[in-house]
Amino acid sequence: MQIIVAKDGTGDYDKVQAAIDAAVPGDVITIKKGIYKERIELKKSGITIEGEDAFETVITEGYYALMMMDDGVKRGTFRSYTALFNADDITVKNLTIENSAGFGTQVGQAVAVYAEGDNIHFDGCRFLGHQDTLFTGPLPKKEKEPGGFRGPTEHAKRSVGRQLYEHCYICGEVDFIFGSATAYFYDCELYALDRGKDINAYYTAPSTYEGEKYGYVFENCRFTGNCPKGTAVLSRPWREHAKAVFINCDMDENVSGAGFDDWNKPVAHETAFYAEYACRGAGFTPEKRVDFAHILSDEEAAMYTRDKVLAPRSTAIEYRENELDVNNYLRLRSLVGWKELTKEQAQKALDNSLFVVAAYMDGKPVGMGRIVGDGAVISYVQDLIVVPDVQGRGVGSTILKRLTEYVESITSDGTEMMFDLMCAKGREDFYRKHGFMARPTDKLGPGMIQYINKK
Repeated sequence: MQIIVAKDGTGDYDKVQAAIDAAVPGDVITIKKGIYKERIELKKSGITIEGEDAFETVITEGYYALMMMDDGVKRGTFRSYTALFNADDITVKNLTIENSAGFGTQVGQAVAVYAEGDNIHFDGCRFLGHQDTLFTGPLPKKEKEPGGFRGPTEHAKRSVGRQLYEHCYICGEVDFIFGSATAYFYDCELYALDRGKDINAYYTAPSTYEGEKYGYVFENCRFTGNCPKGTAVLSRPWREHAKAVFINCDMDENVSGAGFDDWNKPVAHETAFYAEYACRGAGFTPEKRVDFAHILSDEEAAMYTRDKVLAPRSTAIEYRENELDVNNYLRLRSLVGWKELTKEQAQKALDNSLFVVAAYMDGKPVGMGRIVGDGAVISYVQDLIVVPDVQGRGVGSTILKRLTEYVESITSDGTEMMFDLMCAKGREDFYRKHGFMARPTDKLGPGMIQYINKK
């Protein structure tokens, strides 16, 4: 069904939010020309919003991070948005969305669009703002200071969605496209604003999650602005595993020679991924780029097509035996907050394992378990890990079943194998369901432990 919004009263509603409140999945909301001074929130999937004309259909508001709330707390970045799109399968066309608060030096962050969900598509839209114009959710997995993520998805499950931006105009200054989504920008203009600083703008600040294949990809985009020559940076890492790739893009002279900045994160030289391919313009100076930036080969660039980047994610769980490498082992331990190991320790632990099972989703390990011991008299379950995103899907049970089957297969006929584990506090019922018993019993004393510390 079509729902019409018109300021002059000739439509179904004269407020955009009223039309959103009335809409159901499948509806198309058409907004007639006009300036709509309001804040909107779309939390329903399957809705399309179309403006009559991108330049003359404007939704605008001016909330900002330093604004004091009624409770005496500053609004912060993630409550400053003009428009929130927090659902799946949303399409927005021919619309200007503006945060009118002004430069970040005066008001702090001021988000125009907060987009979080899967299969979100913006076509022919204009995003107007200054600092933090466009947020492509989800949030990073951890905030750096208490209350830093206060806002609509602060407590939501972190789920990386796909976002497509076509034929859009996005302007701002500091980090004006930022977030953790997999986002593809095609034929867009990114316009950097002069704020009178040595470095005036950072076009992007991705916070790509560790292990994600893609972050931001820009194809046939134009990087322009009114900044003095060499004072706008293409990207810096909001988090250490940031990814941004620029393909066939035109870069004006306001783009800095170095191109990229590490945001005082030296580790990002190894963990982030910044790359360019077949770019052009006065701002494309590969000979001056930072040493942690890359130039893609033809073969590498072919991996960054729209279809590949925005391909539907597989939710199937695949189990592999004795293939887990040391980097993924350390990554899994980190994702569940376990004690940090040296790489040498971790490699030795894997090498000395009798058997390792790892669970994979969309090519990334999401769980593991291993067997250690002598393989004749006693075997132990070690490092049974399931990352939070897939907990509750039976991954831990499947891994434990595979480990048990392995121990059964190596137990010699006519003998008995002791099959032990150290149970994390609160997980006793899980292991009881799989045949393990807690100690002490009337025959067995409590398990005991000692740490040998050579620090």
